[in-house]
Amino acid sequence: MNIKSFLSSLFLSLLVSLFISAPVFALGISPAKLIVDPAVPGQKRIVELSVSRRDGFNRIELLPKIDGAIAPYIKIVNPERLIMEVGATGITIPLEVDVTGQAIGKEFTGTIRFSEKNAVAKEGIPANFSDAIATVNIVVSASDAPLISINSLMTSWNVKDSQIDLRFTQYNGRNGNGSIEKVKFTLWPVDDVNSKEFFEIPVGGANLAPKEDREENLYLPIDKMHLGSYEYTMDFIDEQGRIARTIKEGMLFHSDIIHRKIVNQRITIVALVAMLIAAIFAIDYFYLKRKFKK
Repeated sequence: MNIKSFLSSLFLSLLVSLFISAPVFALGISPAKLIVDPAVPGQKRIVELSVSRRDGFNRIELLPKIDGAIAPYIKIVNPERLIMEVGATGITIPLEVDVTGQAIGKEFTGTIRFSEKNAVAKEGIPANFSDAIATVNIVVSASDAPLISINSLMTSWNVKDSQIDLRFTQYNGRNGNGSIEKVKFTLWPVDDVNSKEFFEIPVGGANLAPKEDREENLYLPIDKMHLGSYEYTMDFIDEQGRIARTIKEGMLFHSDIIHRKIVNQRITIVALVAMLIAAIFAIDYFYLKRKFKK
């Protein structure tokens, strides 16, 4: 095979791979920092993490790993059910916290990692690239004051509708009526902490009666936000202006970025090979032209 045939074959191979390459998407987790406060000795507490993915093309099983000082005090309620079926883009994972026997004021920190079972490296990206990792901080406290609690929290970037979707269930653990009135949302690019945007999302709806819960589906338009990876914090404010729960430094991402980087790299390679082939053919053409003139 001569050099021209080789380069032509290489060009066609790169061109085909450009269009058939499968994108690699990371798993998302919310909240990225989970603070369990209070955790009361002698009282088991259920908290939740939500793991999400961009599409539901296939069935995947998640493998959990708990590391750090939190390990003896937190466990996954149903570890055998960490499965996203075809069509599912998210899963809510309940965790049980039990600090029985621990002294008031102690704190335990660690991480919970969820990996896709049988994940393999692809396109130069390591297999554990898609892992979802949450930092967990457990604070041992004396009592659990009745508040409006937030459960089944799921935050995702809705690319189609240019908005952030926020879903959660609020539960009134008080003796009287009450509810979450609004969510304060702060968002900034991961590489530019000084470019913060501040939003307030009204929740609406009547106050909840004692022991009543309600599912909420809210959205935050993001037309003017550039595509990329963002960190955020959320404060859930009740009808009395008090913070019922704070989510600190979670992360949202537009996972198309990963695929776009791969495609852009391939476009660059294809363009360079095309220019090289064009140069060789041009040199060959002028060489033959001069040869025939002689």
